[in-house]
Amino acid sequence: METKQGQRRRGEALKADIYAATLRLVDTENYEAVTYQAVAKLAKTSRSVIYRNWPDIFDLIYEALRSRALETSHGSVLYSKLDSGSLRGDLFAIMRQMRENAAHFPKDFLAVLLFRNSQGLGLTHTFQAALVADEVVMARIFKKAAARGELRVDISPEARLLPFQLLRYYMMLEGIELDETLLTNLIDGILLPLYLKN
Repeated sequence: METKQGQRRRGEALKADIYAATLRLVDTENYEAVTYQAVAKLAKTSRSVIYRNWPDIFDLIYEALRSRALETSHGSVLYSKLDSGSLRGDLFAIMRQMRENAAHFPKDFLAVLLFRNSQGLGLTHTFQAALVADEVVMARIFKKAAARGELRVDISPEARLLPFQLLRYYMMLEGIELDETLLTNLIDGILLPLYLKN
């Protein structure tokens, strides 16, 4: 489509307009109102352009919401500077950041994504990338904890990812808000006894 200056929008400019249209629909109606036709109309582009880049409409909705979350919060957990001085502090920091990022999504949207992923419908690459990022973040946290002498040495791969899996369970499956009391119970009651040296 043409801009006011008569130049065709491409790349990041077009993507920004498509994201903005998607977010407008989510904010003024709900994510179920996001269709290729509705986004194309608001973004002043064609349905085929949108479909070519996002063959699943849920991919587009997720990417637009995630983009806004990363812009308006502390960004991706993958790039967090975690150095509170204790394993407990770092766990609180990363889990609070995940909670903050998730708050930018409509209440039941993440649960719908999880269900769709379990059915093999879209976003499989996104969930796989998230697991890789989780591993990287926990490796950094554990490296610092080990250097401080806090960490036990026999932590299984499944236990390493438990902070992220617990958050996804409560946020995506239970739809429970992760307040400070729940975070404290998860960290002090489950994670630290699993991770700390006796």
